[in-house]
Amino acid sequence: MTVAYDFAAYTATQEPFDRIAGYHVMLQEASGSEVLFLHPIWQQVWLRHFGKGLAAKLIVVRQGEMPIGFTGLGVAQERAQLLGSADVCDYLDCVVQPGHEMGFFAALFQYARRSGIAVLDFSPVRGDSAVVRFGIPLARQLGFSVACEQEAVTFACDLPSSWDTYLVQLSGKQRHETRRKLRKTQGAGRILYRTVHTKSDVDRSFDVFLRLFQESRQDKQEFLIPAREYFFRDIAMKLSSEGLAHLGFLDIDSIPVAAVLCFDYKKTRFLYNSGYDPRYRMVNPGFACKVFSIRDAIERGFFRYDFLKGAEPYKRHLGGMPEAVYRCSVTLA
Repeated sequence: MTVAYDFAAYTATQEPFDRIAGYHVMLQEASGSEVLFLHPIWQQVWLRHFGKGLAAKLIVVRQGEMPIGFTGLGVAQERAQLLGSADVCDYLDCVVQPGHEMGFFAALFQYARRSGIAVLDFSPVRGDSAVVRFGIPLARQLGFSVACEQEAVTFACDLPSSWDTYLVQLSGKQRHETRRKLRKTQGAGRILYRTVHTKSDVDRSFDVFLRLFQESRQDKQEFLIPAREYFFRDIAMKLSSEGLAHLGFLDIDSIPVAAVLCFDYKKTRFLYNSGYDPRYRMVNPGFACKVFSIRDAIERGFFRYDFLKGAEPYKRHLGGMPEAVYRCSVTLA
């Protein structure tokens, strides 16, 4: 493969990590990055809870004097990782302006080798990420050892401008099942889908969400160890302060029986977590709550609904399309 890049024109430098927000604002529009987990608040909160033993570094790549991309790295000895972990960050990437991807990764690899980094851990990343589309092929071309394997799948769907159009774009079977389950929920009593957005309201309601999350499935109860609960609370509070949190509750006869914790970013609603009261399992409250959160996103003018990682059947039933998530690493030594 021939690469038409003047790699010498691209340089990578380390800058103070507290400048990450400034570069994010500068480059996110030009890069088209819509990855929630790259938001500076997310990365800073993740570091505070899970970054023990890591040295946080902001690596900025320039073409000449112009910044064209950046990434946050956590470095421990000779290994560097993207800032995040698969248990609480569904997928990651690097922020790069289109057209500069190969130059970006060439400069990043050169910087890493010069800094004594032997392994770059790019995980988890989607199949359409800059890492998988450009970084991994370039690493192979340069003769580095590459490991890349699929570890999960994520689902998302594009949202039309109206609820009726959304229903039409589902298959006949999907549409029939969605309406059937909603009728069952609506027949259980007086239904209300209510939303919580402000920091104070999210704070007051979060214990109810956590209760429903833990009660809904045994694996969710086991997942929510104290460290992750503290992270959930912290990220919800911080992002609600920025107007990015959406906590939705489904009430039946004024009793909260299901909830979704979503984050709204760049006209995409990310379904981060959910739960329901198992006593109401037979009337599909969890499914209905997710459907109402989709309808709410459409009414607010969102373009995309990201169900995030996991192959639960409801994601396909609601129109989600799959995208592979990979665990990749590049050994530079």
